[in-house]
Amino acid sequence: MGGVFFFRWPHFRNFRRALRPPDQARLDTLFAAARQHTAAISLADHALPFEAILLAMLLEQQRRIEQLESERIELEREEEEEEAEA
Repeated sequence: MGGVFFFRWPHFRNFRRALRPPDQARLDTLFAAARQHTAAISLADHALPFEAILLAMLLEQQRRIEQLESERIELEREEEEEEAEA
């Protein structure tokens, strides 16, 4: 199915071309994120190929959300410590 992943990307060229440049970059980022999970995508033989690709994209989005949330909590903790020291 990994081969299918690379096969699918060219089919979205017209879709990508219709997007604004910032959104083209976002789409490229999503597909790049999905490529990090080609092994898992190849094992999702029960799903349609594009479903597995979308799931890989969501997985990377969730990881990024959790990373940002963790950073926000750390920043809030630092601010609270600075306020307590002041």
